[in-house]
Amino acid sequence: MKLLMLHNYYQQPGGEDLCLADESKLLRSHGHSVLWYTDDNRRIDQLDRLTLARATLWNSSTYRDLARLIATHRPDIVHVHNIFPLISPSAYYVAQAARVPVVQSVHNFRMFCVNGTFTRSGKICKDCTRTTLPWPGVVHRCYRGGLISSLGAAAGLTMHKALRTHSRKIDLFIVPSEFVKRQLIECGIPLAKVRVKPNFVPGNPRVGGRRQACAVFVGRLSQEKGLPTLLAAWRSLAAEIELKVVGDGPLRDLVRTAAAQDRRISFLGRQSPESVLEIMQSALCVVIPSECYESFGRVAIEAFSVGTPVIAAQIGALPELVEDGRTGFHFPPGDACGLRAKLQHLYDAQDMFDTMSRAARSKYETEFTASRNYRLLVNIYSEALKDATPLRMPVSAQ
Repeated sequence: MKLLMLHNYYQQPGGEDLCLADESKLLRSHGHSVLWYTDDNRRIDQLDRLTLARATLWNSSTYRDLARLIATHRPDIVHVHNIFPLISPSAYYVAQAARVPVVQSVHNFRMFCVNGTFTRSGKICKDCTRTTLPWPGVVHRCYRGGLISSLGAAAGLTMHKALRTHSRKIDLFIVPSEFVKRQLIECGIPLAKVRVKPNFVPGNPRVGGRRQACAVFVGRLSQEKGLPTLLAAWRSLAAEIELKVVGDGPLRDLVRTAAAQDRRISFLGRQSPESVLEIMQSALCVVIPSECYESFGRVAIEAFSVGTPVIAAQIGALPELVEDGRTGFHFPPGDACGLRAKLQHLYDAQDMFDTMSRAARSKYETEFTASRNYRLLVNIYSEALKDATPLRMPVSAQ
């Protein structure tokens, strides 16, 4: 099978990039041909706001490039990971014109929300899904903090909602959780087009051995990821539990200050995926204190793969992944006292750790391995191909 993968990289690397790389490597290892077409948001600073706004609506250059790629390589499937903002929805149209099925992995809520996360000022916000025009996203300058850039993103949402681009031009949507599936259906995507396929952890990571009294946070250092809640929990935590913070983001100075004031807190910055697993292997738990709608929770399944329980906020897809009392604990999002109580409980009752560790690893082996993911992914491709019509003539590179 020939796959054409589309992805627009963000300025800061994230889980979507890892998902693209992992899926591509997995498919190639099974003999499939995988071609990438990518763009990079680091180019945005080279563009004036009007050019960026136009590209967000419809990128003619993308259309021409993809028309040539499809005509040359004749892929069986176009698999889209992210097209915002530089690739643009023109990608869907050229694929359909070439009669190549389109599969869209949904990593965020960009199709319905100006900033793509259903958050504003660190709080849940779905205002733009409740109006015909997404003006709240413009008024609050939700995209990159700019009026013109937010207006461009909102115009794109309005235009492609009116054209029914997503429901008409995409054959199947791959969502990582039942939570995301519900969000898509609420926003008008037909149920018949949505397939749930979780992410996976490649290889077969080694379960950790000797554990330290240590908790690990991995992710973007930002308000919506719950950093202030996490640090507040440590300020009132009596137990001698070390906190290792892995990642980068706008609240890095807040973490540095906390580390300077509390010897139990270490700021490790960005780490490679391999190093992250090594850090988790020696930890008592991984903490995910998010206060936004997590579409999945890759960090959780990485922890499970090395047998480490997870203490997670009860929000978004996280309760689907973490079974309260079995593979970890839940706590109310934004509740530092609730998080502290779960940490203290795990520390005080360390006899439960072995049971939780085995349950976490078992969940990984049952649901999040590469072999299971490959079967799910190929089944989705086969379904998309089932009703595909062969191309009779080349699509014009308009």
